Amino acid sequence: MKISLALTVFVFGSLCPSVHAQVYKSWAAATGFTGVPVTDAHVGLGVVSSASTSATSPMGGTGAVNSQAHATVGQLHVLAKATTDSLSLLVGDDQNFGFSGRDNSNPFDTTAPGFYATAAQFVVDDLVIAGAGVTTISANMDLHAILDAGASTALGSFVADSGFAIGFKVSQFGIELGNGTLKVSRDYAGATTNTGTGLLPALIAVTPLISSVYTTGDITVARGAPITMDWFLSAYGSAFTNGGNRTSGKADLNSTFGWTSAGPVFNIAGGGTASSAQGGISNNLFSGGASAPEPGTLVFLTLGATLVIVTRRHRMRHG
Repeated sequence: MKISLALTVFVFGSLCPSVHAQVYKSWAAATGFTGVPVTDAHVGLGVVSSASTSATSPMGGTGAVNSQAHATVGQLHVLAKATTDSLSLLVGDDQNFGFSGRDNSNPFDTTAPGFYATAAQFVVDDLVIAGAGVTTISANMDLHAILDAGASTALGSFVADSGFAIGFKVSQFGIELGNGTLKVSRDYAGATTNTGTGLLPALIAVTPLISSVYTTGDITVARGAPITMDWFLSAYGSAFTNGGNRTSGKADLNSTFGWTSAGPVFNIAGGGTASSAQGGISNNLFSGGASAPEPGTLVFLTLGATLVIVTRRHRMRHG
């Protein structure tokens, strides 16, 4: 009896869920008194969304900004940078500014016209904590950020700062179990903000270089059932000058924010393990960002290998 490979693959493939798309958007504007934002948005794993622009003010100053955002398996990457260059040393002679993204931790919506952000997001809905019953978990995330801002002189009025915001949401059985936000910023003088709400605690300290394992608050979940986790990261850099000043603001989270690679991804009360094909997690360990095949691909490969074996055996018996 002949088996239709195309029909078999179609039937199996149609029953397999696809990996949730990662979404990212970048926004940039550099201007004197008027200017047009440059926006760029993508949906899909591994595609870099980038925007850059430059402008000259009516008084001669210049500004330039660039931003990048992309997602890989279990990781988010965002870079936002703005610079200005004033050509005159007379206070009030030059005015220009640049903004790359903005401080925004609202739900990610690429269709919202007012949503100007350098931001990336990944969602997994196949996370499972093995076993039966109820347990409490918390997630361990790698957080690497550079917050850089500066001004070349103290002349005139000027602004230079940068920051990032993280949003987090967890649900199971279609019911939200908790959420949280973390907002961090730093300006040219070293003044900082550091606010955490809900499941995302504030950082211990804000420095120009942040590199640590960041742990969420506790979440009560059911074992053995899929959990949805939604991570959102946005960043901004801003710079403004009015006379005799070069200013810059940069937030660099390009390497990276995501599941920790230094140990277990989840702390699980009572022990156990966690897995997510979409998130690159196996045996509660992160694969390190290597692209994980979609579930449908795994089935296709397994089915293909099985058909090859069956075909060879058939030929050997009837050859």
